[in-house]
Amino acid sequence: MGVCSSGMSSPANKNPPRCRSEMEKGTKARKNEANEDAQTKAKEKLWFDKKRSDFGPISSKDKMTLDMLRVVYGAVKEVPKRAKENDRKAANEAGTQLTYGEIDPRGVMMMAKNLSFKDADVLLDIGSGRGRVAVQAFDQYSFSRVIGVEVARERFDLCENAVDCYVKYHKTHNRFAVERLREMPHEYGIPKKDFVIVEATRPVSSVSSEEVSKCTSNSKSTLEFYRSDIGALRELVADAKPTVVLMDMAFPSMPESLASVLNTLPFGTRILTYENLAKKWPESVEFPFSSVDGDRFLTSWETEVGHYFFKWVKKRVSNRKRALCEEDAKELADFGIAPHTEVSSPQQPRKKVATAILQQEA
Repeated sequence: MGVCSSGMSSPANKNPPRCRSEMEKGTKARKNEANEDAQTKAKEKLWFDKKRSDFGPISSKDKMTLDMLRVVYGAVKEVPKRAKENDRKAANEAGTQLTYGEIDPRGVMMMAKNLSFKDADVLLDIGSGRGRVAVQAFDQYSFSRVIGVEVARERFDLCENAVDCYVKYHKTHNRFAVERLREMPHEYGIPKKDFVIVEATRPVSSVSSEEVSKCTSNSKSTLEFYRSDIGALRELVADAKPTVVLMDMAFPSMPESLASVLNTLPFGTRILTYENLAKKWPESVEFPFSSVDGDRFLTSWETEVGHYFFKWVKKRVSNRKRALCEEDAKELADFGIAPHTEVSSPQQPRKKVATAILQQEA
């Protein structure tokens, strides 16, 4: 029996030399591990602080949006930690999980820069929760359409409360006209209890100088939320032609219904995802995205250095080699990329991959 066996040590020597040596080694290893973790976090914080300083000052228009979010979402309850049984069932049927967190408003501003919101027309937020990201994007940037989709009834109801507060806020502050629509402007057979739609009418003066060219004297845009499994909205998404997609949601494996919806996205659509799509994509469906370097963004669960999101660009899927059409070539030229450019690594910087779509071999 070894010297460390229970009950063998004398009262005068409870920790024999061998035991003390093992304990000291364990303590030292834990201290070294803690020091390494602290050093890593310190380096990450320095890097992220520099990134935030490079971000530049917040404009008066951005500040108005941040003030609005504080008022609107200060009046809306937080998402409960435990979801209701019906919502858990709905999420299970949709193949998703109800783990909840929100992207910080400053994180959304960083995403806007990373995904070029100013060059985008339609935003799709899959797993929109209380709708804070979609409301911020709609208020702060010049999207013609922002669409949020949430499967959980309780979270959708909180989102509806937030939208009502948002409409009241604008009527009080009179920044631009915002009105809730009671009928759908599109026909997709969605029950009234499962959608919330707001229409905004903005004068050019309410849009930043870089965005004026995208607007007429009165620019109309819609903010839409749907309580649904995204798989049931395939036609709506296909017709909307999203330019940018956010997927702050978790799933054990990619549901084929979600993969089918993502397959309808237009060529060149930029996507940020919580999950690594390449690892979760169903084998029965060809993977239609090029990987681009992701980045960290501030979230409710990573408030100092941000959480890493994966970034993708939609590519064309083809079974034969073909030349890019003129429209594709023009889009590539906007990123400084010659048509038919071969991309050797999916981890190259964004501008080297951008919306470059490789010719596919049969």
